[in-house]
Amino acid sequence: MAQKVSHTERTEIPPSSNLIPTEFVETGKKRVEEFVNTQTELLEKLQEMNGQWFNRAQSEANLASELCLQIDGSAFHPRRDDGIPGVDQPAV
Repeated sequence: MAQKVSHTERTEIPPSSNLIPTEFVETGKKRVEEFVNTQTELLEKLQEMNGQWFNRAQSEANLASELCLQIDGSAFHPRRDDGIPGVDQPAV
């Protein structure tokens, strides 16, 4: 029969054992820090670009609105003496 091994009889590796050399752990920590810093910088740049794009779009919308108002204000209003049939004159 197979013998049952109890939890107390198992060989346990203490958590303080050096399975991974300290240099690798330190290098890993530095790389993670560098990655997080790079991601933070990238996010800040993207937020800045987003703000600039929004301001540009808003400026273009304002200019388009002003142009529409100017075009509407200068619309062609025919006078009686223009000779255009149907504008306060009977068609001939």
